[in-house]
Amino acid sequence: MGKVIWYSKPLSEMWEQYNKFNRQTKGTVDEFYAEKNKQIFSNPFISSGDIQSHASILDLWRLDAHKKFMHLYFKTKELRDFLADMRLADLGGIIEFLFESGETFLFSPSMDGVPSFGTAKKEKIQGYSFGIHVPYEKESKGYAFQLLYNERKELTLIWAVGQNEGWCSADNYKYNLQNKAEHSEFLAKIFRLAINTIAYMKVFPECVKEGVPKTEQSDCAYTLEVSEKVIEPVANSETNRMVSPHFRKGYFKRLTSDFYTHKKGQVIFVSETMVNGVAKTVEKSKDERKLNDFSEK
Repeated sequence: MGKVIWYSKPLSEMWEQYNKFNRQTKGTVDEFYAEKNKQIFSNPFISSGDIQSHASILDLWRLDAHKKFMHLYFKTKELRDFLADMRLADLGGIIEFLFESGETFLFSPSMDGVPSFGTAKKEKIQGYSFGIHVPYEKESKGYAFQLLYNERKELTLIWAVGQNEGWCSADNYKYNLQNKAEHSEFLAKIFRLAINTIAYMKVFPECVKEGVPKTEQSDCAYTLEVSEKVIEPVANSETNRMVSPHFRKGYFKRLTSDFYTHKKGQVIFVSETMVNGVAKTVEKSKDERKLNDFSEK
């Protein structure tokens, strides 16, 4: 009998609060939402930025409760670490690629039709809303993300991990890179994980498998597998036998030069591994079918 795999759960703190509310009052999802919303906006001791981020996380939870929130089950912890540590060498190019078409996947607007964070009702907002389940992690360590992009080309990431939540812009990310404080490094990892997860799914759609592991039950869920193009086997120097594969160092990059006649505008994974002085590049998969599965809910 194989080892039972358990996973972290996005928005676990909010679900715990709702379950307690439901046991005590038999209240519905929307009644809990209304009560929490009232508490957030009537609290005189939190800043306007925190109010908006709390409200956005609550919106994500309501989407989840109504089965309109995308769940991603990572195949390995190492994939999470790989994406969280991968440098954003071409952040501007990736952002343009993710949002230039005017369409996004993994995004559901709030139940009222408008995302909460810093937006006007008539402003066009694009975005990605999704949660990440990591194998063999505590339930409270699931990730919930909402990445929003407005008409002014401003990017904002709303995030929640257990009891911690907050927001981060592209400018905040660049500041956190310069600041060596532990909290800044944590926020930089969160930002990279969100951006690189979406880029990874775009570049390697063949690794996006519909459905969830046998031990799990989720609606609107996919399993994210590891692409062979981002790992490389390593030989044991003593036995010359192959050992566990390692993730390549690299980054996602958008091709902008006219030199790339057929691939201009695409995002690729560039490996930092060098062979005879030539950088190896992994090209974008031509399988676009999987991306269609993420049409707006």
